[in-house]
Order: sequence, then C-alpha cells, then structure tokens
Amino acid sequence: MTKILIVEDDSHKRDNLVNVVRAVKPDADMSLAHSYRSALSQLLAEPPDLMILDMSLPTFDISGDEAGGRHRTFAGRDILFELRRRNVHVRAIIVTQYQEFGERRSRISLDALTLEMESAFGDVLVCVVHYAASQSSWEDELGSAIRSSLR
Repeated sequence: MTKILIVEDDSHKRDNLVNVVRAVKPDADMSLAHSYRSALSQLLAEPPDLMILDMSLPTFDISGDEAGGRHRTFAGRDILFELRRRNVHVRAIIVTQYQEFGERRSRISLDALTLEMESAFGDVLVCVVHYAASQSSWEDELGSAIRSSLR
C-alpha cells in the first residue's frame, strides 16, 4: 500500500490536500503532520513513499498549551536537508501559498527558491506547486505530480 505523509499546519489547506490525494490515490495510507518536529519524527520512524510538504511551518505542533515555537520560514527545505543528512530518501512535493519567503536581505522569490530546491534535492523533489485556494490549477498540478511520482 502506498504511504503518503501530508505536512501542513493550516487546516483548510490540509483538507484540500487530503481531498486531492484521495481523488488521485483513494487507497493510499495517509498520515498527517502539523509541524517541523512532528514531520521529522514520522519521517525518521517510518519513511513514506511520498510526502506533500509545506515550506513554512511552526517548529512544534500548536495545541492548547503549545504556541508552536519559532516559525520556520524554510521548514520544508530544512526537513529535506535533515533527511539528506540522515540518508533517508523520501520523494517530496512542496506545496506553498507564498510567492516570497524571508525578510529584507534574505528575501527570495518562489521561482528562485524552486531553482535552489531543484538543484539541492533534484533526486527526491518531484516539484514545487503554488497553492491558490481561489484557483483549481494547483489541484491539477498536484494530482499530476502525485501520479508521476508513484509510478
């Protein structure tokens, strides 16, 4: 059975991602992570066949007594670096709603970040999808990426 991990902290976006995965791969065994730490924990314990990964995440899961810790603008990239460091290979699709990341001098566009990610992680990165809730093109792009990565 195909295992897919969805790493997303926004509940509305996460629900939309789950719906696309169900439409493309209804028999997939899906699991969810809501932060950098919970994603790494799951990925290291039992690597899935594919992960759908947000770029910006809180460090920890947000709960009644936890505010999520430091917000990590490049959490998706950090997760891929950590997996590489530990020699864990998981195919990844980045899905982000931002066009720019970082602040001031460290600001980088989505296009530039995509090129950087393709260069650094071309062996595991399937693609980077720009999520726009008001459009459906991202759904088609994500569906195609899931299908191509699970062949």
